[in-house]
Amino acid sequence: MAKYHYLGAHCAISGEGYAHVLTQFGQPVELDAAAAENHAIHGARLVPAADFEAVGFTSEELEQNSDLFVHHLTADEAFLEKRKAAWDAADRFRAAALAGATSQEI
Repeated sequence: MAKYHYLGAHCAISGEGYAHVLTQFGQPVELDAAAAENHAIHGARLVPAADFEAVGFTSEELEQNSDLFVHHLTADEAFLEKRKAAWDAADRFRAAALAGATSQEI
């Protein structure tokens, strides 16, 4: 199992032996690599923990901006730039997953 962070609004993901309800921007979730890639392929905006941590969010920023429905209205420019960098990392993760996926997985 590895740690990933969720970068969307509200999402439920499940598979054999697990079910997670993801409700906060930056929420950590433990998944095996295949499950994380599968969920990313199917639309869950996930990013590996190392890529998320490299963006440099502070705990205060994440606490103040955990609600995606609100933070796009209230967040400062520095947070929005970090959010964009995290979203770009999630897009790269999804693209890599798609590149390795078989047509049956998509």
